[in-house]
Amino acid sequence: MSNNVKRVKIINYVRDHYKKMTNTQLAKKLNVPVSFIQEIKAKHGFVSRSPWTEDEIRLLKENYSTNPAVFDLFPDRTKQAVITKAAELGLKREVNMHKYVYDEHVFDTINKRSASLLGITAAKAYIYVRLNRIEYRTDHARRDALQLIKTLYETNIPIYTYEQYIALVIRYPELINKVVELLKVGKEESPDIPDEFLKDFVVGYLVLGGKIAYKTPRVRFSGHDKYMRLIERYMDSIGIKGAKAEEDVDKVSLVINGDDALKMLEYIMKNSYEMVDSYTLTRYNLLLKHSSNSANAALHEDVDEEIVDGNKPRKKPQSTSSVLSIPSASVGASVGSDSALVKGAQNGGTINNGTTVDVESIVDTTPWVSHLVTDGSRNDSVPILEHNKHFFPRNMSQHEKKAILIFLLRHLYDKYGRVTYQMLRDLMPNKDLSRVCERTFGSFNNALQAAGIPINKHHNYTDEYLLGQLRKFYNEHGFITYDFFNDNKDYPSTSVIERRFGSWSNALRMANIPIERTGAYFGKTCVALDGHLCDSIGERVIDDLLYNNNIRHVLHYPYPHHDLYNDKLLLKSDFYLPDKELYIEYLGMQDVKGKIGKKYREYISRKKMLAKEYDLRILWIGKQDMRRIEDIVKEIKDA
Repeated sequence: MSNNVKRVKIINYVRDHYKKMTNTQLAKKLNVPVSFIQEIKAKHGFVSRSPWTEDEIRLLKENYSTNPAVFDLFPDRTKQAVITKAAELGLKREVNMHKYVYDEHVFDTINKRSASLLGITAAKAYIYVRLNRIEYRTDHARRDALQLIKTLYETNIPIYTYEQYIALVIRYPELINKVVELLKVGKEESPDIPDEFLKDFVVGYLVLGGKIAYKTPRVRFSGHDKYMRLIERYMDSIGIKGAKAEEDVDKVSLVINGDDALKMLEYIMKNSYEMVDSYTLTRYNLLLKHSSNSANAALHEDVDEEIVDGNKPRKKPQSTSSVLSIPSASVGASVGSDSALVKGAQNGGTINNGTTVDVESIVDTTPWVSHLVTDGSRNDSVPILEHNKHFFPRNMSQHEKKAILIFLLRHLYDKYGRVTYQMLRDLMPNKDLSRVCERTFGSFNNALQAAGIPINKHHNYTDEYLLGQLRKFYNEHGFITYDFFNDNKDYPSTSVIERRFGSWSNALRMANIPIERTGAYFGKTCVALDGHLCDSIGERVIDDLLYNNNIRHVLHYPYPHHDLYNDKLLLKSDFYLPDKELYIEYLGMQDVKGKIGKKYREYISRKKMLAKEYDLRILWIGKQDMRRIEDIVKEIKDA
């Protein structure tokens, strides 16, 4: 069949079906790009939709705000068309009320679940009465705590991730009014929690408002004085005393030490494991383990003594296979002083420099180390690792940090056969682990030497070999940029090329490769594998990955109409995934300065406001995210 005949058949099919089918549906049916369908409709004057009738408008006004199945009432119109028309009519849909579900009766009576939820809310929640909103915030590593809150509310609302924290937002007015009433927000008197559920309130408060120290048994609560009085009331009922101190305005702390801390935790944790998150449970188990070890050490102290020549007893020397004695003064003084550390770390044993360093227990309580040691691949560990705020607990000594880093370096060397500077950077994209090794040991090579790992030697690349690698990369991918080349571990690093040829541009010139400057990277029109005309190389990379993963996508899909943000329908997304109802925006010009950059950022800001207004799902991909774009596309496919 000739191209002309095929084109005529496509035009005829589009003319017969364009009123009932979207551009995406037509493109899928005819196996052509969406842009081709758009071109035919524009050229032949095919209007996609018939005008709205008075009956349709009346039906839309009656159902748009409250009916969850409003889109099913218009089978001949797309969801986007209904949303656009509703915006033109000034209709607003109660999206959150219908999209997300809650247990509306969770606070009708005080029981184990509601008391625990009130405790969590009292400990660390931002209650905005006028905005009808409760926001729970915590660190990235405490995601389990927010999952626990979701379970208690029996809700499907998402957890929002920000740079400094993660948050869970409740916007159900009736629930919020009940919380305000039960916790007596704005009043000085304590909430009326029955004695039988007071324990559950304390357990909930412990999750986000309490801290457990396991080396020296201690439980510390902090918050408003009226909540501390409730906790004291429970402590009095079980015969425990604590020390109270003022921290700040309207904030006090309550500290329970020693055996009283153990006793209190034993009381409140009994039959309450399902009401605490994994972090709190881990701290409690460490406290029990540490207390048990201390008790055993005291119990068997006499057994470790021997009589010498009839004189007073002395302690037997400990076996160096499990415990290594390192003088405190030598720790960190030189690389050689760390050689003893590696022996203990390799065996997962205990290292002693006056204080005991149990490598295994520290690994278990340091989430990112534990994940790297137990999981299979480096790539799988990245999504979890980039959410952790701190590398180590703040109270960890320098000696313990060295032991953990050596343990990790040895593990990576045994697993991959080598440890490079770039490998450690890839393990945690947002937090450079290689720099931590440098700060801890003085240099990266010192860290390798302390771990007993061969130091990486520089390759003696010839000029022709380096230029050949640049040409090979360009021929394989059709383009070359500094970041993409540097992220490929099968090629020499860009730093080697820059040192050899003076600059990245000089190397490209000598290799006879067109120079893709920053402007060209996001301003160069190019064709994707599926025939889409992309506005930048970055867009083409994303388009090709979507195509290779069989993800249906529309290029430059228009956003819905809005009187303020999109009155002329000029806002278009880079990609739209119909099956996922997801927009994708590539932020290629986010860092551009001057008038062009300012105009671009205003353009993006309007899109964000539009997304917030209509609750649109948008995935923002920055240039730094292109390093793991393949993983991002796979996550989209699996979602």
